[in-house]
Amino acid sequence: MASKQTRNIRSLLEGRDTFYPIYKRLMKLLDTRSVVRLSQASKTIRAMTLSHSWNINIPFRHHFRDPRAFRSVLGECNALIAGSWVVQFLLRQLSKNEGILIFVQRGDNADKMEHYLSQKESYDVPASPDATREIERKCLRLPTRQDHCLHLIITSVPPVETILATFPSTDSMCFITWNKTYALFPRQTYIDFEYIPLRQHCQHSTAWRNSSSGDWRLRTQSVISERELRGIVGKDQGLGRRIGNPRYTWMVALDTTYVTQPTTPTSVLEFSGFNVIPPPPPPQYSRSAWVTWDTYSRSFLYRIWVEDFRRPSLKYRYTGGPITQLSRILRANALAQLAYKLDDNSRGRLIGDYSPAAASLRELPVEEVPGWDFWDDEIPKLFLDMGLDQ
Repeated sequence: MASKQTRNIRSLLEGRDTFYPIYKRLMKLLDTRSVVRLSQASKTIRAMTLSHSWNINIPFRHHFRDPRAFRSVLGECNALIAGSWVVQFLLRQLSKNEGILIFVQRGDNADKMEHYLSQKESYDVPASPDATREIERKCLRLPTRQDHCLHLIITSVPPVETILATFPSTDSMCFITWNKTYALFPRQTYIDFEYIPLRQHCQHSTAWRNSSSGDWRLRTQSVISERELRGIVGKDQGLGRRIGNPRYTWMVALDTTYVTQPTTPTSVLEFSGFNVIPPPPPPQYSRSAWVTWDTYSRSFLYRIWVEDFRRPSLKYRYTGGPITQLSRILRANALAQLAYKLDDNSRGRLIGDYSPAAASLRELPVEEVPGWDFWDDEIPKLFLDMGLDQ
């Protein structure tokens, strides 16, 4: 007599063998809010539900012949996918007609991305783009599908800076890399179905809000604490948020089978950061000083502030936030290398006849210093030692 096979909730959620039809049906019926709450039950259930619920390769097949090859190029070019397509992907309610926005920095990375999309995916790259000084936008179409379009957004700064500085509301603050999906305001967006305007003319109705279950609420004041929204940690009120802080950011790991890992480590994005600036005090009303509707609407806006962060001790380019607190340590490291690796003449040629306290290191040509040591791999350790992620 055959032994009775043990059935449990883990077998069901893993979707193995005979359980797969049940699992597939269950995941299709559950909305994103329910899947997220289910994943909060335990670490084991979280790993199982999240890994199966968001398979990026399936929707990518509608846009790319080889999704894994495209994701490899996405990582190589340090590009990001953002916009309503990402929100719909996380809501698990993708529209096939929704265009993908690919953000990539001007230069070699943009050239590589254009070459791949043109040569490997057969997209037509327009010769005369709609360009501005800081952002260049191109609409790429397939010859056989003129109704289908990829939007290539070429920026003068790293893509994450453009997204943080220009996107209109908290629910749109999400993006996809070669290996992960990041949602910066997950509780408001995917649990409470709320959004907070970050720009004065924020759209009140978008595709994902119209198609999602539940009513979306526009919040002019955050229902969670301002401290939690801003991501303030420690005693420093201006510390800001780290993009990869799991306390505030929802990160969904994507299947990277047959996807080539880029040279730029994931930590460069995850240890970059930003600040959420609260609204100014409400305008005062008096007979002598009338407030316009324009001024009144601005009085409720939270703003995201982001700055460029580059140091000689870092090989890669970051954005501000908590990492700015490491400036003194990184400066001391750079000065120590100049002191030990160069003689007086060589050092004077690079930075002039200045003392360590007065030396300017902003444009230091580190390639001329033999054996220059970059500290990017030390950043996660420094965050831990300084308590910047509590």
